[in-house]
This record gives sequence, C-alpha cells and structure tokens, in this order.
Amino acid sequence: MKRLLPWIAAVAAVLLLTQMAPAELYFVGESETVTDPLARPRPITVVPAVGVTRLTTEITKILERQKFSTESYDPKRPFFQATRLDGQRSFDRVIIWAERDFEKPYDFFQIYLMYGRYEAIALSRDKSYRLNVSEQLEERRIGSLRRDLLRLSAVLKESK
Repeated sequence: MKRLLPWIAAVAAVLLLTQMAPAELYFVGESETVTDPLARPRPITVVPAVGVTRLTTEITKILERQKFSTESYDPKRPFFQATRLDGQRSFDRVIIWAERDFEKPYDFFQIYLMYGRYEAIALSRDKSYRLNVSEQLEERRIGSLRRDLLRLSAVLKESK
C-alpha cells in the first residue's frame, strides 16, 4: 500500500492540473526534452535612450498598473523581477531588463521581457512549480503588459 500511495498522488495531481487549463500547461521536469534551441533572447522593443531614472520610472509605472509587485530591482542595469499573485501559491513572474544599443549606446535602449507561470500542485506543501505555457495562455496572462512595454517608446518620446 505504501508503494501505491505516491502513484495515486501523482495521478491525482495530473488530473487536477489537466482540469485547470487543458492542453495549455505542462510541467518543466528534469527528464523532459527541450525542443526550443538555446539562444539569446531578442528585445521586444527599442526605446530612445533617456536617462536611466526616467526609463526605470516608466517601467515601474507599467508594472504597478499591471498589478505586479517588484521583488528585485537593480538600477545599474536596469533590471526588474516582478510577481503578480493570483492565489496563495500561484503567480506570474516577469523579468524585464534594458541594455544599451551596441552601435548607438547614447541613442537607444533595447528592452527585454521573460515570463514564467508558477502553480501550486495538490499534495505539494510549500512549493510552486514553473509551467511551460502556450502562447495563447501567455497572451492572456501578460499580453497587456507586453503591449504597454511596446508603447514605452512613444511615452518616452513624448516626455523628451
């Protein structure tokens, strides 16, 4: 009986997960094959190089408007890690950072965005698991954040 209990728990967790969002979520497990190539992320937008303080202020406003709480921030990079809770242990996490353009460092910043979805799984005590999500679910979860970041260029031009 003791040997069957972990298998029953695993099957129950899978059934609960598939009922939450069918065909959109799956675990990032140790034995899972990674199908996407290892590559440097591409910027989602390029914005005029205003002062770092102005840029970080606008990114902070966007995060607050989208109900994200900043967990960590490095003003020298600039780099943000922010989380939006939607349950006790379920949340969205974004990482946003800016890099100066290599060819025109005094003219442009390149803005990057990475996203992760974390869910609490039944029978796991204090742990949330990162899930791979479909493009459709990612759009529903952070599409408006992405669009606000894409509009950042126009906002910064207006304020110059």
